[in-house]
Amino acid sequence: MKTRVYKPRYIPVLLLLVAALAFSSCSEKITSSAPAQEIALRIDLAGSNLDGTVAATFLVTVTGPGIAEPIEQQLYYLNGYLGGEVVVPAGPERRFRLEALGYGGEVIYSGETVADVEPDGELSLTIELHPRVQMVKVSPMYDVKPMGTTLKMKIRVFNLNDLHTFEGVLYNNGMTSEYTYRVENVVINPMLSDIAALTWSTREDNSVRFNVTCRTEGGTIVDSNGDAFLATVYIWTFFNDWPAESIHFYPSVTLMKDNTGSDMSVKDVYREDANVSLFPYSAAILAEYKLGWGTGSEDPSWIEDTSPNALHGTA
Repeated sequence: MKTRVYKPRYIPVLLLLVAALAFSSCSEKITSSAPAQEIALRIDLAGSNLDGTVAATFLVTVTGPGIAEPIEQQLYYLNGYLGGEVVVPAGPERRFRLEALGYGGEVIYSGETVADVEPDGELSLTIELHPRVQMVKVSPMYDVKPMGTTLKMKIRVFNLNDLHTFEGVLYNNGMTSEYTYRVENVVINPMLSDIAALTWSTREDNSVRFNVTCRTEGGTIVDSNGDAFLATVYIWTFFNDWPAESIHFYPSVTLMKDNTGSDMSVKDVYREDANVSLFPYSAAILAEYKLGWGTGSEDPSWIEDTSPNALHGTA
């Protein structure tokens, strides 16, 4: 019998953006008597899969008392961060609005928060972005797991008003299930289980087709905003010690019907993909202790770490 201690891993999610801000300088757009601050704005996206998002441009807009015109600044992406500089006057109730724009200039995501900007000091913001277009999304958008664990990929839809039936396919670019993983189950969101039915099946390419349909005629499976968490796809990964592997999951919409039974267009639905990095099981081991006397001492309190980290000790 062995006891194993694992290294903790924390992965940020794209929809929760933490901004660290610092200050100095001035702006012509500001009419407030409060001193202007040149904010070096950095929004942390470390661990997020920007390659999988349909956003092309990120824009921050600041408004509030004493600001004559909205202050706008485009942000750039570099090494897991959104960054840029924007000039904001010190003062209360500064509204920070963040928008993610598509390649056609349309707003795909947006979110905002209000905070006071002090003349001196630092400010930390959290902005939650919400889809503003019709979208099907796989989440978590980015995750890191040891091989041998079960992945839980959630299927969500947004802005699909009056949706009665949703059918789609979750594809992947991974190896065949014989070597890497297999779809174990697809479970409907428990909040929908009383009003909707789920059917699913796997395919030869290791993708999974699923269908969620409202049980009642004229009913809908989405809330008043057209949003819904539909189902969770459980994917069992094989327990091995291979090199790290990245699996890309991407959803496809094949059929949608509204609560009148009419077909809904699937061609305009955006998709947000997901990436999962699988790392070897041994890479997660921080220490490994065999129960009983240590191999290097006759002292019964000696504990021998048999992992390469050699974290020996006494009990």
